[in-house]
Amino acid sequence: MSTGLRAGTNNDGYLQVNGTDILTALSSGRIGIGTDNPSKSLSILSSQSVMLQLESTSSTARIGFKVPNTSNSPTIGVSDEEDLQFRTGNNERLRIDSSGRVLIGSDTGTKNITLKLQGHNNNSTSDAKLRLCRGNSTPTSTNQLGAIAFSDSSETPSAEIIVTRDNGTWSESSKPGALVFYTTPDTTTLSEERLRITSDGQVKATGPGSGGSVISSKVTTNNGGFLAYQGIASNDTTTFSVNHNGTIYTASGIQFETANTGTDINTQTLDDYEEGTWTPSINAGSVGSWDWQTGRYTKIGNVVTIWFDIEWNNATSIPSTGQITGLPFTAIASNTQGGYGAPVFRDAGGVHSDIRIYGNSSYVSGPTSIIIQGYESNGNTAAKTFNSSGRVTGWAQYFTTEP
Repeated sequence: MSTGLRAGTNNDGYLQVNGTDILTALSSGRIGIGTDNPSKSLSILSSQSVMLQLESTSSTARIGFKVPNTSNSPTIGVSDEEDLQFRTGNNERLRIDSSGRVLIGSDTGTKNITLKLQGHNNNSTSDAKLRLCRGNSTPTSTNQLGAIAFSDSSETPSAEIIVTRDNGTWSESSKPGALVFYTTPDTTTLSEERLRITSDGQVKATGPGSGGSVISSKVTTNNGGFLAYQGIASNDTTTFSVNHNGTIYTASGIQFETANTGTDINTQTLDDYEEGTWTPSINAGSVGSWDWQTGRYTKIGNVVTIWFDIEWNNATSIPSTGQITGLPFTAIASNTQGGYGAPVFRDAGGVHSDIRIYGNSSYVSGPTSIIIQGYESNGNTAAKTFNSSGRVTGWAQYFTTEP
């Protein structure tokens, strides 16, 4: 077997060792090591995992790159700390240290991290900046602009942070975006939206409701930046809200604990609160004049509390059973669901004197009246009526059939 140089066809040259070509120099200028058909300026074919080793006698070893008519010579090299360095413009831009940390803008790292960013291209001592960009400039509504996913080595996300285009106008001067947070629940690999910050500053938290429906909540700013909270159903209607001034709204009332309830109780929901005025009257055929007719009420659920103050003159055709009429809500029948609602008179000067002497047994009766009734000297009750002129003031509480 021979060792030496040999000439081939087409003016190609070869270096042989023990009869084997180990280097090929083609007439085209390509050099091959381990191959006689190099396709690049230098082609190396080897069964070894490390195919090329460059070793310097200084503290660094670098490979430089340069194109004609340029002064910048980027390099890739290693330092005596066994760090891999990438340099452009004669400045280090990226380093992979011997511990596997990727360092950009810094040549040292001491924490257990994968990536460290420090400074930015225009100011190495300022803040670090990271930008994720979509591959086109015209995303449609809800298109993702960028995402950060968190997972194990299978790369199936357990959580994600995603930025999407939000509703609105997309142009050079308008870029509405939403920040969306996803987590993956137990027993599935599909992540679900949990929190969204919209382009107008609303914060919406989303989770599963009963029957698989989706319910949301959001924090908004209004009236000069004051915060307000709103709960939203899957059909985008408000179910609960707290306004910036403290007003609370519920669409279905307040649900109370259902334990230890009595029989025939169908609900434990407080679903209404109202305050207002009403106009009390008496059931006379006619009233010559009214000095006043004032009334107020508070309704909590199906319980109504009323206050009244009426004074009249020259009433005629008054029935033997007097009634204060005009109650603001329909009363439940007096013989069902709690019985009578009894009024309390502070001033009963306008009714029969038996009420003032022997006692009041008036009651609220459907639909919207207080039946005037009092005790007699024998202890029995009887219907009483109004005087032609007088005043009655007091309050009463009763159940109503109205929601």
